[in-house]
Amino acid sequence: MTLVPAADSEQAAKPEIASVHEEIIKFFCMHCGQKLSSPAAFVGRSFDCPSCAKSNQVPGEKPAEPARPQPKELIKFFCCGCGQKLSVDGKIAGHTIDCPICSAPTKVPEPGKMPAPEAKPAAPAAAKPPLPPVVNRPAASPVAK
Repeated sequence: MTLVPAADSEQAAKPEIASVHEEIIKFFCMHCGQKLSSPAAFVGRSFDCPSCAKSNQVPGEKPAEPARPQPKELIKFFCCGCGQKLSVDGKIAGHTIDCPICSAPTKVPEPGKMPAPEAKPAAPAAAKPPLPPVVNRPAASPVAK
């Protein structure tokens, strides 16, 4: 027998379909004794008994929330070759990596110790070649046809 959440419950607006591999809880209606079953994921939800239409709650304890994986600690730093900002997993702190932009070997700093990008000396301005001299040429005379 499939359970439908009661109209006044929060879950009524969110219909869910039980998986074939999901654990099923079997129990009886508290009012009429009708044999009922529900997916374990519905523990604690209210529903109306299909026989007597009275409100019931799926018995049992709610399963503990699975532990969420901790986000990776990223170390952010600058490449010593090109100044590109890089981010790597914190597990490789202290190791040397090759910059993906310029391939320069760059040491990954310890977490929280991001060195400032190294300032590269400015290249000397190249001397511009002198402009060619301006030559005044006489205007072309119109040719009669």
